[in-house]
Amino acid sequence: LFPGLFVVLLWVIKLAEITLEADFSTAGVYPMESRGLPGILIGPLIHGGLGHLAANSLPLIVLGMGIFYFYTPIAYRVVFFIYLTSGMMLWFGGRPGYHIGASGLIYGFAAFLFLSGILRKNFRLMAISLLVVFLYGGLVWGLLPIDPNVSWEGHLFGGIAGVVVAFLYRGR
Repeated sequence: LFPGLFVVLLWVIKLAEITLEADFSTAGVYPMESRGLPGILIGPLIHGGLGHLAANSLPLIVLGMGIFYFYTPIAYRVVFFIYLTSGMMLWFGGRPGYHIGASGLIYGFAAFLFLSGILRKNFRLMAISLLVVFLYGGLVWGLLPIDPNVSWEGHLFGGIAGVVVAFLYRGR
């Protein structure tokens, strides 16, 4: 339920932005400047366009459902950790400019689901790890600075946050 509600919230925000004829992108993370600190919380909720939001919606639901189904006792903590940690790392390590979108969460969720299954040596969870690689293995290209309009740093820091939380909760 939570991943679906989160995606609905993202669409409501985008529709409000369109209806108000506003640009919310300045609410994103702006690295190393105080004006960018609120973006740690707000940035993942803002998207550059309908295509950007549509591209993030299905992976957020699928990967989010994976976390909430297979890791129910720790799911909220995992999501909260990835959300905050990736945003903070982006604030410290991103290039100048506003960084928006939930792609960092997608990278964090994918990294967590992949690595956690391997670390736990649980057959069911390892199967999920393989499924994540099969469905989202192409995400690796988003870690490279190929397109100057894409926050590859957000992807990288999201992935790092997912790896860290997989190690932190490997025994739970």
